Amino acid sequence: MKSEMIQRLEAFLESEEGKASIEEWKRKDAKEQEIRAYQLLRIKKLYTDEASFTSLMLKVIEKNGDDYQDKCYKKGYMPHPNNVLSRIHDVADCEGIDHTGIDEFTAEWPADICTYLGWQFAVTHGQGSVTSVYHNRKLLLRL
Repeated sequence: MKSEMIQRLEAFLESEEGKASIEEWKRKDAKEQEIRAYQLLRIKKLYTDEASFTSLMLKVIEKNGDDYQDKCYKKGYMPHPNNVLSRIHDVADCEGIDHTGIDEFTAEWPADICTYLGWQFAVTHGQGSVTSVYHNRKLLLRL
């Protein structure tokens, strides 16, 4: 026997309002995917070699550095990668080379690690997820 909550949810999804809600979600998701694809192409087009990519990464690291992290903690939440860093990691995932742990932290926990234009990007999973950025295997940022 279905619970009352499941029955109400099914009724909502079958209603005109529910169908409209699903269609709106699909439109928003398609738009987000379109924006993400554009951002990925733009990064790959603008930063084609290690020197230009390093210039970008140093700016991203500075923006996500200690001042940013302190500001997040003062507001009561954990720092997380911004959209630019997330898109860069997406490019590295698509275009880079996958490999195993870089340091003790990424070797001991499940991690998605790749190298792109001399930079290593890792998302390590445990009770939460941690993003790490390395240049030539030297840790420069961990969020």
